[in-house]
Amino acid sequence: EDVLVIAPNSTTVSIRDISARSKTIALHMDHLLARVTPHFYINSEYAHLRDIHITTVEFVLDNAATYTATINYNVDPYRTTWTANNTTDINVPLFEGEQNVDTLLTTAVAYGTCYVSPAQTVTDNLSMKVTYDVYDKEGTKIRANQIATNLIKKLPATLTASKNYNLKIQIIPTYLYVLSDDDED
Repeated sequence: EDVLVIAPNSTTVSIRDISARSKTIALHMDHLLARVTPHFYINSEYAHLRDIHITTVEFVLDNAATYTATINYNVDPYRTTWTANNTTDINVPLFEGEQNVDTLLTTAVAYGTCYVSPAQTVTDNLSMKVTYDVYDKEGTKIRANQIATNLIKKLPATLTASKNYNLKIQIIPTYLYVLSDDDED
């Protein structure tokens, strides 16, 4: 989940300031976590052969630490420190449902978001698990519940708080037979 830290823009607010602004106080809000958003689209050549329906997307963070954030509001504007707790494997479900990635799709489609502590190193331990079904152009399901797991290597080792990292992921089969089973017709 997205976590915000909120602080007033000024540590001193006079009664006159509040009255002049219709009794409102301006707040400063920052995201504590980094956001990772996967966007999928299919290779145009394979889109002529198959439709892909993504059913689930999850990020898997092996040997991830859980963290506690401590916010010091006595520093201008404030300071956040992260403390690592225990180490565990974390599965973050991003998307469950069904959307089409097919020939009609001209731009990449986002499938959920993942929030990561900026103190967590993601190099070599953040992977994405995608479950999908493959259909021929007649609408017949030819492969069900296929799973692809890939290590995410396009991110920096440590992520920046409040930054959104968009991953553009083109679906391209490694082998021809993955999306090119013999059609009955």
